[in-house]
Amino acid sequence: MLLGACCVLLMTGAFPLLGVPEIYQSGVMLLLGILTAALALSGALCLARKKISRLIFGCIASFFCIAGLIASYRYGAEAINYASIGGGGWFAAVAMGCYGMMGLLFFGIFGYLLTRFMTRNLWLAIAHLSLGLIALGAYLDFCFEERASLTLATSSTEPTESVITPDGRELALGFGVRAKTFKVSYYPSPYGLYERQGNAWKLIATLEDKDGILHHGEESWDSKLVKTNLGMGDQAYLALPASSSNAMRLITREPATVKNYEANCEISHRKGKYDLVLRVNEPIERQGWGLSLINFKEIGNQTIIQIQARSAPGRLIAMSGMIGLIISIAASCWWRKEDILLPSNSQS
Repeated sequence: MLLGACCVLLMTGAFPLLGVPEIYQSGVMLLLGILTAALALSGALCLARKKISRLIFGCIASFFCIAGLIASYRYGAEAINYASIGGGGWFAAVAMGCYGMMGLLFFGIFGYLLTRFMTRNLWLAIAHLSLGLIALGAYLDFCFEERASLTLATSSTEPTESVITPDGRELALGFGVRAKTFKVSYYPSPYGLYERQGNAWKLIATLEDKDGILHHGEESWDSKLVKTNLGMGDQAYLALPASSSNAMRLITREPATVKNYEANCEISHRKGKYDLVLRVNEPIERQGWGLSLINFKEIGNQTIIQIQARSAPGRLIAMSGMIGLIISIAASCWWRKEDILLPSNSQS
């Protein structure tokens, strides 16, 4: 029940602006969240009993253990990337490799200490503390989260330093952002063979472009002949002779579908300027703001980019709680001994 209440709190508190029904944001649900957090903290104290100092040490050691593992993965990946470049990249690869080894060292040292000092009950206590962190992060987002829109033009030479909220308020970002270039990639445009049947066109086959030639049975056509015609709109097509059934036929090329797009942005602040690539589904975070590329529009020779900006002060706290909950629950299930430090016949 406690876990279920926490999940409800996570949905309603941490993500209140993503279309959650209003009833789930009522005072009753907020009160349920407060009770959940209070019960979780009380349960942690009961499970720890007289081992509060070991519980605190376990939380700190767990943090350094996870941080070491993340650092090892991150810098190890960077080392491989720089090594693949070769030349001067080997110096950066060695530096990144040293950082990665340091992360592994932290993981090994603090992981070993956890095996010596932690018990199953203490892991369960950390699980309850993690619920409290989720609740805290959710409430911080519920009370202080801001979402705003940011529009950038690739033709602009001046950085934008503020965003506009849905209710019209202007909020400072704390840094400037400017779109330097924009790149779009498309899926291959499909070709369709249509036949006139009555008053409608029916798709007969989808044609593949093989070395510039479109094939259908024993027939073939040059794909370059499928093109737009003056006064006939933007649809590329090729009119074909009637088939054996005397039906009119057309080959059309459908408009290209966007596969991916990205913007090369310049971030400017007091310490200087640097470039960052903003991609779809890969937001960047700066100064407490998360910037997500959501749409674009091409007008003449310039591209208008739409970015969603989100300030969520409780996001990292809630995520820390979720990671801690997963790890502590797993550890409590697989921990073989109640207390490794004490003999099996002693009292804790």
